[in-house]
Amino acid sequence: MEVKNLNSTWHRDVSFYVNAGEIVGFSGLVGAGRTELAKVIYGEYRKKSGQIILDGQEITIRNPSEAIAKGIGFAPEDRKQEGLILKRSVLENASMAILKRLSRFHFIRKRLERETMGQYVDRLRVQTPSLDQEAGKLSGGNQQKVVLARWLAVRPKVLILDEPTRGIDVGAKAEIYQLIDELANEGLGIILISSEMPEILGLADRVYVMQNGRITGELSREEATEASVLELAMVDNLAVSDGEPAAAS
Repeated sequence: MEVKNLNSTWHRDVSFYVNAGEIVGFSGLVGAGRTELAKVIYGEYRKKSGQIILDGQEITIRNPSEAIAKGIGFAPEDRKQEGLILKRSVLENASMAILKRLSRFHFIRKRLERETMGQYVDRLRVQTPSLDQEAGKLSGGNQQKVVLARWLAVRPKVLILDEPTRGIDVGAKAEIYQLIDELANEGLGIILISSEMPEILGLADRVYVMQNGRITGELSREEATEASVLELAMVDNLAVSDGEPAAAS
């Protein structure tokens, strides 16, 4: 996927690309515009101008349903408010993005739904008493696995992960990292938004750094260090500081 010269309420002339099988990190300080960029690409927010290109073709995305149909998935930062319906079962949460595929004559084929989603829940090692367990009763790590199971079922070409391990214990984080690597190895293009520096540096093949709604730099895995990322994340501040007149002695 390639984004060219994207402008929105929050962004100025944003351009980047993610290849199949690649994990591309987005770093920046709070308010840099990373989550808003994800939501523009996913159709939750509108862009003012610019192009989104997938498989060599410009695509139009006006809402999340169109994004999913075109092959773009999004796991939001706030899984409890945006990613899951906590009172619904693991099965219902995991299958909600592919109900059309599971239905015939507007009726969900329950057996097919259970068999299909059971495979993904098992693969991701979701620790749940059953598929009928309320999602809200699972741990944070297992809730995130249910979100990932949903997107595995959809089989998108690009998956945007916004703070995928926030609020998850260390053991579950390691499992999520392994799953992200596995998805990339299977050819999925992954956009990883994270405020955790070790997460970005450890997983990403390349890193884009944002500040004030624009990309201030791109770093290869070899170039990406905590110091180089922070420098780009604060480049506007440094420019202002450098431009200030010296105080009178």
